[in-house]
Amino acid sequence: MTTTSRSRLLGTGINRVDGPLKVAGRAPYPSDFAYPGMAHAVLVRSTVGSVGSGRSTEIDTTDAEHGPGVVLVLTHLNAGPVKRGP
Repeated sequence: MTTTSRSRLLGTGINRVDGPLKVAGRAPYPSDFAYPGMAHAVLVRSTVGSVGSGRSTEIDTTDAEHGPGVVLVLTHLNAGPVKRGP
């Protein structure tokens, strides 16, 4: 049986510029910023259950479209095709 050294398994450590700030809880994250007119995205998943136990036949977005501040309700019907990566 061959053994792998711990350093080879974990790789070489790197010094992170933001490391001390993150450890101290003072690092800024993207969710910490707000700009006038900034939009947010919310993902709503099906409540039908796990794959194979139910089938969605219709998506009623009426309530979501009329919610306060809603810019767009995106579904498979208005998203357009997804292009494959390289």
